[in-house]
Amino acid sequence: MFVSVNDYDKKNLVPIAKKLISLGFSLYATLGTYSRLHVEGVVCNLIQKIDKGHPNIIEMLNSGNIKLVINTPLGRKAYQDDVLIRSTALNNNVLCITNIAAAKAAADGMVWLQKHQISLFGNLTKASW
Repeated sequence: MFVSVNDYDKKNLVPIAKKLISLGFSLYATLGTYSRLHVEGVVCNLIQKIDKGHPNIIEMLNSGNIKLVINTPLGRKAYQDDVLIRSTALNNNVLCITNIAAAKAAADGMVWLQKHQISLFGNLTKASW
């Protein structure tokens, strides 16, 4: 899973990220988000921004290594990157969440489904998330 959120959303991302890790997700984050999560004790992997090196989010999406995107852009450059991230996610059938409230709702919903042993994806296991 890829996470990159604006500075205003970083504090609210921490409990969501912890919840997603408890569900079996591995997290990839850009530097600013990675730094905040790391300081808060959340295990995640650093991934480069689109124009900063390799591997970057576009490459990871195209390779099939990312199954969920949480991206809350703020600012002109972030918006330009977001358009490319969302279109690449769409082309690869990857869910892209663009606000922190929806990310929290999705994580809470996944926890509820797991707790009640309900799967919307047939034989999908935590390992395939």
